[in-house]
Amino acid sequence: MNIDIEYDINDEEIREYVDSFQGATFFHTPAWMNILVASFPGFRGGWITARSRFSLAGVMPFIRIDRGPFFSIWSMPFGTYGTPLSSEDNINIALTDKFSRIAGSARCFDGAAFLFDTETDRKSILSSSVAGRDQCSIIRLDGDFQMYRSNLLSKKKRQTCNGCEKEGVEIRLLRSKEDLSVFYNIYYEGSPRWGGVHPYPRKFFEQLFDRRDEGILFWGAFIEGRMLGGHVDIYYKCLAQAWQAGVSEESRSTGVASYLVYRAVEEAYKREMKIFNLGSSGGDRGMLFFKRSMGGIEHIYPVLEVQKKWWKWLKRK
Repeated sequence: MNIDIEYDINDEEIREYVDSFQGATFFHTPAWMNILVASFPGFRGGWITARSRFSLAGVMPFIRIDRGPFFSIWSMPFGTYGTPLSSEDNINIALTDKFSRIAGSARCFDGAAFLFDTETDRKSILSSSVAGRDQCSIIRLDGDFQMYRSNLLSKKKRQTCNGCEKEGVEIRLLRSKEDLSVFYNIYYEGSPRWGGVHPYPRKFFEQLFDRRDEGILFWGAFIEGRMLGGHVDIYYKCLAQAWQAGVSEESRSTGVASYLVYRAVEEAYKREMKIFNLGSSGGDRGMLFFKRSMGGIEHIYPVLEVQKKWWKWLKRK
């Protein structure tokens, strides 16, 4: 078994391999890798692979970002998931250890691998690597949508969504670049207060929008033809993933944000998905409460983190 780094790899080979894993996410796919590389100058996509004599036996995607003689490495960037995919635990461990050795090398100043899995304890694949933890909120899509509405959605949120329906708020898919531009402007105006990586560049949204036929859906909330806000969700295999959202300042008190999630969850039921991942709350108690009221439960997963002390010191300056 050979564990190696591959930068020039056949997309179709990776796509077929990833598609064979029920627990794979869209963030494992070549499509996500290509979107990132096209959107962010300096991103270089690669794969840690395990190969037997004739075929792939395991993969772990990563993005490398060079800064002069140094680099950072992420599996994957922005907290998206790079959990190694193999049917054999020893190969999962080998892939993770390879990532850890690269991240721990002298020229790598920062890196992390986000080892999300809804069913198993991924700490078993960390081997000797140092593990942190991250949190997201997931909705388990048991039963049907009516069961979700009655049993998981809070009474307050049911009232909010009913109110949006009575007010004539229409949730529909965005299909034109003009709609995308309006949504991006709404997102852009509200995102700076979130901090971190926001706002993402317009090109990133355009790349995502061009992949709508691969399960990336842009929802818009409209009243009398005017967009109040939008929501971007990724539907892949058994997992629906909330990605980005934005609502206009004037509509924040209308409940549109809740109604967008409500309709996105309904779509996941239609697609017979098992999990709707509402994403991380970043320690924001208000956001965590919102996700609980939408039916989310807290899910903890391990993170392999490697950061040089001198880089930590520079970041504090």
